[in-house]
Amino acid sequence: MNNRVHHVEAVTPIFSYGADQNQPEIRAASIRGQLHQWFRLLGGSFEQERAIFGGIKLTGQESSVERTSSIVIRVETPNFEPIDKPRLPHHKQKKAFAASVPAGTKFKVHVFERRQLEEKQRQLLERSLNCWLLAGALGTRANRGGGSLRCLDQSPRTTEEWYQMMANVVGSQSQLRYGISKAFFPSAEKARCAISDTLDGNNIPVVGKVFGCIHPGRRSSPLKLRVTKLHDNDFRIVAVVDCRPKVTGVTNQNIQAAIDCHRKHYQPKSIGEILNNMSWVSPS
Repeated sequence: MNNRVHHVEAVTPIFSYGADQNQPEIRAASIRGQLHQWFRLLGGSFEQERAIFGGIKLTGQESSVERTSSIVIRVETPNFEPIDKPRLPHHKQKKAFAASVPAGTKFKVHVFERRQLEEKQRQLLERSLNCWLLAGALGTRANRGGGSLRCLDQSPRTTEEWYQMMANVVGSQSQLRYGISKAFFPSAEKARCAISDTLDGNNIPVVGKVFGCIHPGRRSSPLKLRVTKLHDNDFRIVAVVDCRPKVTGVTNQNIQAAIDCHRKHYQPKSIGEILNNMSWVSPS
């Protein structure tokens, strides 16, 4: 993986910005942040992460020094016309619309090794990158279908291929639970509508534990939902849950309880049945 390029396509609108919130852009810094996150989810250690991505001098450790990143990420993006799309597509109020990188935009992600990595470090980085491209996203609303991506170099064409590719990159050390929907959608936006229409985790504790909440204390969602494209007119929902005991504390029982809340609510949400019918792969 000394120097690699990945050809990527936006499956859903990307809500990612620099200094100008009216000008969406695909930023190398945002991709680096995603790789950090997936590196940890796959069981990479603090020392390995620091060796690859760099880090500041550690407080209280005299021998510690600031470490520069061993990798460089560059993005090659074609010119595109920003398009206003709803961040919450099941709501149609004008206030929910924001400028976005349009779905269908193709771009290149270049990953260079500034310093030669050890083979184990290189494998961890490659797994993190591949897992992000299979099950991750970019920008705001990334956990709820925004900024969904697919890698044109190695895109699965069936659910069986997707499960096999995920198993290859997740490995045996991660604490991820994942699956892909049996139900398919004729468009990415219809799938994104189903993803974004969820119950309020602020009012239902078990939903907040899995889907995230703001009150009484802010909790980011351990459940990541994105849209993937298998082929024309066949879009699926991908779900990944961070089940690290010391980070989220989410269990299979918590996940099922949150799913059942969506299924059995007096105003049931379609995402409940979609998640309930998935063939989940759980941590070993």
